[in-house]
Amino acid sequence: MRALAVLAALALAQPAGADEPTARDAFETELRAAILANGDVIAKALASQTQMQQHIQNDLSLLE
Repeated sequence: MRALAVLAALALAQPAGADEPTARDAFETELRAAILANGDVIAKALASQTQMQQHIQNDLSLLE
């Protein structure tokens, strides 16, 4: 989940005062396009995180 957040942050990052495109700008543009094109993969990752959280809560309830 943390890696997903980092990827999302990079995809949404704006270059700091750069007027000319750089390799980083090109990378961020490609990354943003990949994330937007593969939204279903991200949705599945987030759904599995929610399911895992539910399993954790169930286990904690059993332990109590």
